[in-house]
Amino acid sequence: FPVTILLETWFDLSDRIVYDAHVNTMRKLKTGAPDLAQPSIAAAMLKLQQLSSGFLYTDSGTVTYAPDKMQRLHDILTENQRAPTIVFYKFKAELDALKTRYPHAQTLDDENVVERWNRGEVEILLAHPESARFGLNLQHGGT
Repeated sequence: FPVTILLETWFDLSDRIVYDAHVNTMRKLKTGAPDLAQPSIAAAMLKLQQLSSGFLYTDSGTVTYAPDKMQRLHDILTENQRAPTIVFYKFKAELDALKTRYPHAQTLDDENVVERWNRGEVEILLAHPESARFGLNLQHGGT
């Protein structure tokens, strides 16, 4: 079986912009303020997912706030000694940051990536959970 690494990591949310944006979103949600673009519990949950991914989508663009998360991933990959590793992402901004930091990483859209993964030729495979959910056999990449 491939090795699975589960980590609990705490980050310092010293960036007040993100914290304030989250507080304002929750306040507007509770009061039903008309200027909130996504006035629902589902939208609030999506905002929390964005925050946990290290990005917050706003009307003015994307704010990156958790460089520590990328550093921790780098530490894990270094400890992993370049063994084939699948890194899951949820948001496009997260994928863009991963591609920037790891230009040699492959995605499921790349040509013959499943075959190359299963031959152990892909060090980092970036995958969205929805894309990697059905019909993929990636079990041989870690061997």
